Amino acid sequence: MSIFVVNTSVTKDKLSEALLSEATKELTKVMSKPAQFIAVHFHADQIIMIGGNADPSAICYFQSIEKLSCDEIKKYSKMLCGLVHKQLGISPERIYINFVDMDACNVACNNTTFG
Repeated sequence: MSIFVVNTSVTKDKLSEALLSEATKELTKVMSKPAQFIAVHFHADQIIMIGGNADPSAICYFQSIEKLSCDEIKKYSKMLCGLVHKQLGISPERIYINFVDMDACNVACNNTTFG
């Protein structure tokens, strides 16, 4: 199970179902996981300031029950920053992603945990 959450200052009208579908598709490819184990959530119209200015930006969280190595995180970061840049026009230096390893027994779906 992996969850990608994007908090962005971009307006809601710039978000589309196609964006969420592409994010899901790209994550299934890079992680070799079925789409049923990928969740994507975008929050638009957030008030965000990075480096003292309010240019378009995103603060993201990528949580996974997979153990994430530094090499995997670099690969995922490149793909996710590229996707957000391409779809929302946010410069990669204004995209922050926090990667979090989750314990499978702390994540539940369909009346049970993954652990």
